[in-house]
Amino acid sequence: MWSNIPPIPLKGSVRRLNAILTAPELKVEHKECVWSALKAYRTSTKVDFTDALIGQVGNKYGCTTTLTIDKSVAKNLPNFTLA
Repeated sequence: MWSNIPPIPLKGSVRRLNAILTAPELKVEHKECVWSALKAYRTSTKVDFTDALIGQVGNKYGCTTTLTIDKSVAKNLPNFTLA
């Protein structure tokens, strides 16, 4: 089902996330984590937004490391370790 959905280009996805995060009508859980993950996503071509968000939320709850099987994530995001 999800494989039929085309990916949103980086510029479009960042614009949409900014709109959601700044909309006064919406309440976003862990908004500060989402902002930090968005910043990491914008500044690196080697990490996905979802990986950056998982790391930020983990940090918020005191996780010192997150295991991953993605070599690029382990290399480019803090607190990720290759499993």
